Amino acid sequence: MMLADEITFRCIYTPVADKPMRVVFFVSGGGGNLNCGLQLQQQYPDKIQIALVVSDRPGTRAAEMALADGIPVLEYDFERDVGNYKVCRASPEKYAAYLTGAELFHDRVLADIRQQEVRDGKMDLAVLSYRRIIRGSLLDYFEDRMINQHPGDLAVINSEAPGVRLLTGYDPVMKALRQGFRQTRTSTIMVRKGTDTGEILARGPEVFFASQVAERGHADAHEQRQKVLSDWPVLRFVLMGIADGRFSLSEGVFFSDGCRRLRYDSVLLPYGGVDIKK
Repeated sequence: MMLADEITFRCIYTPVADKPMRVVFFVSGGGGNLNCGLQLQQQYPDKIQIALVVSDRPGTRAAEMALADGIPVLEYDFERDVGNYKVCRASPEKYAAYLTGAELFHDRVLADIRQQEVRDGKMDLAVLSYRRIIRGSLLDYFEDRMINQHPGDLAVINSEAPGVRLLTGYDPVMKALRQGFRQTRTSTIMVRKGTDTGEILARGPEVFFASQVAERGHADAHEQRQKVLSDWPVLRFVLMGIADGRFSLSEGVFFSDGCRRLRYDSVLLPYGGVDIKK
């Protein structure tokens, strides 16, 4: 077995003196996660700068917050340009066109980001608070530099499919309810090809259900509580950890599902990353 001190690690971000980490936020709605980033920027302007916000639809609260803070915003209309996921998913032909359209859409987003970088400087990290799955050149461009918030515990493995995460994809809170879980928590992960397949950097505090009844209204209310109690604390922790150069990825050492080993400072992390409740 390879020992921790025999593994080569590379920081996700290496701090530069007198230069904050430049972050681009991808948003789709109310801006809760963006607000978490803005608070960190205000507290630690020497460490974190929200340099750009990308919105997949016009008129979001998140975009309004960014503009009010003087942050450049790139606004698009994904559903107008690509289509509605639920409608397109019903037809194989429409779904194939939807996937192609989504990739072309994000190619255009990348071109606009790179133009912004020519003017203002390179982005160091991308943070997704975003309803779209990113594929193609945009994902390649931010390889090892893009993180996502997922409102499910991605360290939970499907007992009927060893090595496969149970709470991936759309609506993990309702999935947890239907599976009989008593609680949920948010996972902050690296973004890879596939759905919620990337390395788990950290998991937020557990949030217990007020009721075990699997109803839509209950799941939605619980997810709003989870944003405050688990989502924002773990995002804050991970952003500060990356900005300080504390998270690093192993070179060529993997878990059984292909995720690379991670280290926080000098500590080799388990599959579930840093458990911030501990």
